[in-house]
Amino acid sequence: MRACSFTCLSGIQDESNLRFPGMRLYGTALQEMNRALRNNAQMKSYAVLAASRLLAICELFRPDAGITRFQRASNRQIHLEGMNRIFQLRGAESSTHPMGYSLRNIVRCLSIRIAITQYRPDLLQAGSWHNALSTTLEDELFGIICRVSSILQRQDLVSRCTKVSGVDDSLDLIISALIEDSVQEGRAFQDWEHRARTTCCELSGQNVQDKSITFLSQSPACGISMLLTANRYWLAALLFSFRTEQTVALLSELRTGTNVALPSWFNPGHFASSIIKVAPLLFRPDMGLWAVEQAADALGSAMSYFAICGRSTDPELDLLRNLHSTNRLVQLVSGYMSSISVND
Repeated sequence: MRACSFTCLSGIQDESNLRFPGMRLYGTALQEMNRALRNNAQMKSYAVLAASRLLAICELFRPDAGITRFQRASNRQIHLEGMNRIFQLRGAESSTHPMGYSLRNIVRCLSIRIAITQYRPDLLQAGSWHNALSTTLEDELFGIICRVSSILQRQDLVSRCTKVSGVDDSLDLIISALIEDSVQEGRAFQDWEHRARTTCCELSGQNVQDKSITFLSQSPACGISMLLTANRYWLAALLFSFRTEQTVALLSELRTGTNVALPSWFNPGHFASSIIKVAPLLFRPDMGLWAVEQAADALGSAMSYFAICGRSTDPELDLLRNLHSTNRLVQLVSGYMSSISVND
């Protein structure tokens, strides 16, 4: 807690007399954490889980000096994986009371970032006890993201293979099947968004049949929980649709002269734009570190997308410039956000 406090305050006040003590405390906390993880009783405790959580937050606000963008992303990833592993060791019983259920949701929100950015299954979602607890729209979204993470893993494997050996006929059926699976999960995402929009309209008393009322316009009106859930949806949809477009490009290269079209839902620019438009609501001082932490992953991915695919006339670029020049919280996590890439 002290390391996180010193790191955040040093960033806010830009003072080295806070920064260096903060880094020393961070190192001490890592040593204590390693000792606790070697103790079977301590490693499953609330204290160790909370400490892992705070260390992950520290990575958002660490100063850039002495750390590369790759180290920053890797360090945070290690803490998130540690939290996921600790919660697995705690097992199903730890989720049967209010405190355990709340912790499960916190860890799960962070663990899906590993699933969709590292292209591997979400270990927390894999447990049958977890699936038995799923009932809400948020639970259903996490289920879709878990399936999508395995498709992203296959897409990444195909991309790596083509970089090594090039595109050849043997990959035609593999890529075609992969695109079919991607389109199917795209429909699942689209259906989820439709039901989430309907829920938002009903909660706010809006006409569900009015097509001008979008999920983007309604989610902020339904409270912070729905807004954060919407932000997770846009992040997952951005990464998934962007990588699927790349996979389609590989198939088009293989089938010279053939245009392979995706359904209109696959629109990474729309999802990146949605993330940027709600960012001012999440990067408010009164939203706390939890909202900032969630928003940083999504905004960093949206920034990366527009850096790769954006045009100078895109209004989102003006929004990003304004955010960075006026919002102190965005400035504090800009180093972390620059470590995120949608194209790794």
